[in-house]
Amino acid sequence: MSLTKNLKVPLHTDINDAHWTLVIWMHGGVGPILNGWFGIPALGLRFLPTTMTVAVFNAAALTHGTTECSIPVGISACRFGSSHFLRMPDLANLVCLRLGAQSSGINLQELKEMAANARLKSAKDEVSALRAELIAAGKAEMLDGSVEAWKDPAVEWRAWS
Repeated sequence: MSLTKNLKVPLHTDINDAHWTLVIWMHGGVGPILNGWFGIPALGLRFLPTTMTVAVFNAAALTHGTTECSIPVGISACRFGSSHFLRMPDLANLVCLRLGAQSSGINLQELKEMAANARLKSAKDEVSALRAELIAAGKAEMLDGSVEAWKDPAVEWRAWS
């Protein structure tokens, strides 16, 4: 995750960081913010983010950046940009966690509730150990080749023919 405030971010790609990025912009203070355009030149895309503007794109493949914000003198306005990176190992672990949980009879909502309710260090350690165990079980299922991990069991999959 990356957090910026009124920052110019030169055009770049995140080739060593993320394939998919989610950027959320929020405004603080009072008054206008001039300039500060976000752009993806390859798509011919350029826009001025406002509060709760969201962009989702492949940050490893698409050059992107933000021009400098201009805030008039005496104005308290500011813009925050929050970038969240979905890295491929994290995505693989999420898929394996779902597979391991499914084969163990635990749904992800139960695991999420266990983590949210773990207040003591010992309870947090238990949840972390369970998560590691479920990811390992899911990886083992993927390695045996009998699981199509990308297919969400909640969706009815049909052939295109």
